Parts: sequence; C-alpha cells; structure tokens
Amino acid sequence: MHFSFQAAFALGWQTFRSRYGALLGASVVFLFAWFAVSTVANLSRLALSPQAPGVAMEPDDFTIAFLLFNSSIDMALNVLFIAPLLAGLLLLALRHIRGESPPLGTLFAGFSERYGPLVGIGALGTAPLLLVSAPVLLGPSPLFLLLIPVGVVLAVRFYLIYLLCVDPRRRLGVIESYATSWRLTGPDPVFWPLLGVILALFLIGVLCTALLLLPLIFFGVPFAIAVAAASYELIAGGAESGGAADAAP
Repeated sequence: MHFSFQAAFALGWQTFRSRYGALLGASVVFLFAWFAVSTVANLSRLALSPQAPGVAMEPDDFTIAFLLFNSSIDMALNVLFIAPLLAGLLLLALRHIRGESPPLGTLFAGFSERYGPLVGIGALGTAPLLLVSAPVLLGPSPLFLLLIPVGVVLAVRFYLIYLLCVDPRRRLGVIESYATSWRLTGPDPVFWPLLGVILALFLIGVLCTALLLLPLIFFGVPFAIAVAAASYELIAGGAESGGAADAAP
C-alpha cells in the first residue's frame, strides 16, 4: 500500500479500533508522565526564576529574561524527557500496526539504549528555536512571520526522525535520522499528503483540547499516534520495498 492521506487515516483508524485498549493505556501513561514532569518543571521555574536581589531591573528587561529562562526550561524538558517518551509511544503504536503485541514498557524504550541518539535529535531540532527566540522576544518582528512557513516545511520533512531512530528495522543515528526523513518526505506524492495529515491531526488535537481533557485522552492522543505511526510505516515501509515513496531525486 502506497502512502496517501486516505491510506494513512485508514490504516490508523483500523489500528485505533483493533488495538484501542493498548493505545489508550499507553496514552494515559504518556499524559500522566508528561503532566508529572511538567509540574516539576513549573515548580523549578518558581524556585529558579531570574532574580537580581538589590538590583533594580527594568520591567521589560525582567520580562525578557524570564521568558528566555522559561523557553530554556521548556526546551530542556523536551530534549531530555518528552522526545524519548514520544519516541517510545510512537514505537508502541508502530509495533501494533505491524501486528505485534508489544508490552506497555515499550513506551519507555526511548530511555534505554536509544536515549543518546534521541537526545541528540531533540537538541539538534530545538537549538535553533532558542537562538531565534531572543530577537523575537525583543518586540514585534517580521522574523516570527518568516519562521512560520519555514517551520511548517521542516515539520513535514523531519516528521519521521523519531521512529527512524527507534524502529528496530532501522535504528539510525542522529544525522542519519534527519537525512533519511528529509529524503523520504521530499517527493511531492509524499510531502503534500503528509502535510495534510499533520494539519488534520493538529486540528483534531486542538478540538479535543477545547472539549476538555477526556476527549484528548480517550480519542485525540490514541488516534493521533496510530495515524502518525501508520504514516511512517507507509512511507518508510514503501521505501524498504522499493516503493515510490523512496523516489527522491
């Protein structure tokens, strides 16, 4: 089966229905772990927020310093915890798509022998955001508007990096994961349908979040990871078998 918007959602929906209990359980653990670490990070923010005792700081200076501090905490959290946890969640969904019955512990596979490469992938992806956040925070800037289309393109081209790193059939390193994702998502028959998948999942996530937490737990996250893993399997699996998805110039 070749990758397309319809094929990704069809395979994702099939997996969502047939393996719903396992996907729901993994999603609950994932969200609980994310909430726990976010709580610790928020407490750390309160304890370590930029202070200058005895020194009068201008409100704007303090605001910029505080926002940069928060951005650094969020990015460190993403690199050290969220990226490996998300990779494990996607791997669990991928193994269900392949007809396997992985244990719930697969959710934490990203913290074992693949932790180093996943941290490298996360750091390489978030470091540019930290570099550009400073000038953006200084005031209204066209830089932010320019980053939006660039960010969308990069989100599509690097959509496969985490699974390329943890997939037992590939287990690529940091640079290889980025390079392979870039190559596999480059052809027009892949890029535009994958962009549609990403936008559709984003809208589903926004809608579920707006409807409070329960729709996100019981539908949004399990369905999204099933479709994301299905997209990977259709693109990377097609490439492995010599499919059109690997027809990059």
